[in-house]
Amino acid sequence: MAQSPSHSFKFVAKSTVDSNSIVRGLRIQVAAIDRDVAVFDVHSMNERIDLSLSSRKTSMVLANAFGGVALFLASLGIYGVLAYVVAQRTREMGIRVALGSTRGAILGLVLREGFKLVAIGLVLGMIGAVSIQKAVANEIYGVRPLDPLVLATVMAVLAVVALAACAIPARRATRVDPIVALRSE
Repeated sequence: MAQSPSHSFKFVAKSTVDSNSIVRGLRIQVAAIDRDVAVFDVHSMNERIDLSLSSRKTSMVLANAFGGVALFLASLGIYGVLAYVVAQRTREMGIRVALGSTRGAILGLVLREGFKLVAIGLVLGMIGAVSIQKAVANEIYGVRPLDPLVLATVMAVLAVVALAACAIPARRATRVDPIVALRSE
């Protein structure tokens, strides 16, 4: 300090006591030594970590927003594909019902087709996650790129959204009137 009085220096204190009481005590002790020395920019370690990550928080919020939009668009896509498939197979569904198929069997048929597409998408997503893990490793804080809990949660959320997207066309398929379906071309 005597060699370079214009520069500031930093203290780091580790304690189990409340950080505010440490700061007060530090200010009192520094003032007792020299009243002209200012104690400023005092933060706890958690605050320091938050400050260092604040620049990434915006990009993470944007990534979460884009992820939400992508999830919504994926559910719309699944719904659209299955609605189209059900519309194209209305006649087949009518024949199945006329031959004695139950509504549960029709529902299961449509849901199985939807989950085949979802399963393929989840497998391709896992392959994509494995292939870009090194690029993503530097962008996320506190989570490993292939964290099993995170991957399982994401896959579960996607499966639930896919089930919801499949449910509407599947329910519509169970309501096919066999007579109307057989008469229409």
